[in-house]
Amino acid sequence: MKLIVLYGPANSGKTTSLKKVYEVLKHINIRETNVFKYLDINFYLDFLDKLVLNRQLTKNEINECLEKSTPEYVPTEYDENSIENLPTSIPETGEVTLKEEYRDILVKESKSIEQIEDLLLGIDTEGDYGYKQTRPSLYERLEELYNKNCEIIICACTKRNKKKPIQCVIDFVKNYHATAYIIPTSSLPCPNGQKQNVARVLSTLSRII
Repeated sequence: MKLIVLYGPANSGKTTSLKKVYEVLKHINIRETNVFKYLDINFYLDFLDKLVLNRQLTKNEINECLEKSTPEYVPTEYDENSIENLPTSIPETGEVTLKEEYRDILVKESKSIEQIEDLLLGIDTEGDYGYKQTRPSLYERLEELYNKNCEIIICACTKRNKKKPIQCVIDFVKNYHATAYIIPTSSLPCPNGQKQNVARVLSTLSRII
């Protein structure tokens, strides 16, 4: 079980970035799962979904959409033994960039690889709610995607606010013996910061599938 967690302060572009990640992955989704639902129907339109992907096709198309450099971006990895030691600040090390023409690349890229359903991936774009809130916590939503047999889950998580969504991530990693790849939101201003967030998440996914 693997988590890719886009982690940063409120209003740092996490949800918008993950919606762009979803745009890329939805393009190569093999079939509909009828899992999609909005988590906040009033304002932000955060959502949850489950995708069915081919590993090699996903890796190929992601790599076509990214510009990598040296040193290459490597996410910070935590397991059930190290997640409790998650620091407040995670350094931004290495570099990876989303190509300007990534939408054109997705349209033009050949999908000749056999469409084998070998990766179930969940995505949750809302990361603001920990325990004891009026709506389901991040933990409950991660558990929901886990119970739908998702092998990898991509989610947002707001950085150590009073609602403590990061505790949901910590508890999930420990209870489900998961590996979490914690990706800090970019310090660059929008839109370059969001593009960097998208590139980091996609690059991490390509690395771990």
